[in-house]
Formats: sequence, structure tokens, C-alpha cells
Amino acid sequence: LTAQNYKARCFSLQSELDTSEAVQKDFVQLSQSLQIQLEKIRQSEQEVRWQWEDDVENCSGCGTSVVKMKPRPRCLHCCKIFCTSCVQHTVPSGPTRRPANVCQVCHTLLNRQVN
Repeated sequence: LTAQNYKARCFSLQSELDTSEAVQKDFVQLSQSLQIQLEKIRQSEQEVRWQWEDDVENCSGCGTSVVKMKPRPRCLHCCKIFCTSCVQHTVPSGPTRRPANVCQVCHTLLNRQVN
């Protein structure tokens, strides 16, 4: 291989490393966020999970305003109110395995319990 080829290969490997590090950083941030949210769910085991629509103005996931949404979308597992985007995940529910909308944290939790 020539010096030019080595430089090109080195540049390519550096680019792959940078991409890999960025993906790893994103994964760590997502994992930490999910752990925090899961811990909040576990801590709320002694509380009523249902959120009254009049008490909630912002999505429990991303913070987007849900004031104008009627009815306000909610996760059918943790019963918190979310925007439509944050409850787009589904899990099979009940004897007919009907799809139920859930938030990302509950989707992760329920899928882990199934596997």
C-alpha cells in the first residue's frame, strides 16, 4: 500500500471511530434517561398512577403542550398523559392481544418482561 492509501484508510478508520463514539454517547444518554424514568415509575408504585387531564398541561415525555388535545393521549400502562408522538409504541394486551399504546419507558419495560 502507498502512503496515499494509508492516509485514506486512516481517515476512514478515524471517521468510523468518531461515528461509533457519537452513537455510544447517544446510547449512554438514552440508557440513563430510561433508568431515571423507570426509577420514577418504581417509586410511584404506592401512588395512584392515573393523571387527571385537567391537572396536566405538558407531555410527560417531551414536555410539549397537550392543553389543546382532547382527549389527551395517555400510556395505558403507567397512565401518564403524553403527546401523540410519545405514546406511539404498542404492546399486545388482554386475551385478544389487542395493541395498546404505551410510552417508551413502559414499552421497554414490558418488552423486557416478555423476553
